[in-house]
Amino acid sequence: MAKLNSIIICEEAVLSKETNNLSLINTFDSIRATGFPARHPKFVVVASVIADEGSHTERMVIKKGDTEIISAQNNFTGKSHRWISHFLGTLFPEEGLYEIAYYLDGIFLGSAPLTLNKQ
Repeated sequence: MAKLNSIIICEEAVLSKETNNLSLINTFDSIRATGFPARHPKFVVVASVIADEGSHTERMVIKKGDTEIISAQNNFTGKSHRWISHFLGTLFPEEGLYEIAYYLDGIFLGSAPLTLNKQ
């Protein structure tokens, strides 16, 4: 049975080729903007999952309520996996609570909140 270990939002994620260690730079769970709609230049979402051995499709969706703002999809083979997804120029239409939802093979495994506030 698959398990989502974590979803972390940060400015940058660096994966060492020598050690496979992951460094997360400036983690956060909220963004302040001067007005809305607000375009955030760049952020990274890292998801860590353990799945059954085999080929998998993972999907990450940023949404507000039932409205999807943006999504990304990736395929991997194996059991343990870390997905580093870069979001560039994401437009957030309004202030409030957003959700970063993670799906593995079409099944929702969990989410993390992201709050957007007006400065």
